[in-house]
Amino acid sequence: MEKQAATIVYGLDTAGGAQGVRSAEMVSAVAGIAQGAQIRTLEGDLPIEYLGPGDRIVTRSGMRVLRAVSVQQADRDVLCVTAGSIGHGRPQGPLYVGARTRLRVSGWRAEALYGAAEAEIEAARLCDGTLVQAVSGRSIYLYMLHFDAPETVFAEGVEVAAATVDQPAERA
Repeated sequence: MEKQAATIVYGLDTAGGAQGVRSAEMVSAVAGIAQGAQIRTLEGDLPIEYLGPGDRIVTRSGMRVLRAVSVQQADRDVLCVTAGSIGHGRPQGPLYVGARTRLRVSGWRAEALYGAAEAEIEAARLCDGTLVQAVSGRSIYLYMLHFDAPETVFAEGVEVAAATVDQPAERA
């Protein structure tokens, strides 16, 4: 039987008030950004685990208010994207993500994989055993940021897809 992780979601209600723990849902695939990753906010780069509902996050489409954060513990399907493997200085340091996390790539990588100037793809598609490697033997907390609409955030300089408030964590 496949081991599943519990995901805890905390966020804001539509009026901006705290909801507290909204639910614990079971997921079988992992998406998210590991604890310790620096996320670009209006206050500067902050570790993802410091972020909470109401924080102002810099996204590809401008500043957006973070509505919820989901956290899950993963002991499989976690990848390490090594420093500089997505582009010059991106990520700035090792970036640990769930295999289903969607990353935006551009330039020759997007051309080679999709014949396009840029593309958003699951991290697992980039896994080559050298620049993007599977991580095993340790448990990692993965965080998913949720917004009102689909957004792309900056984690260690890499563009990463975020979820919407009503979107399950594993589908982001």
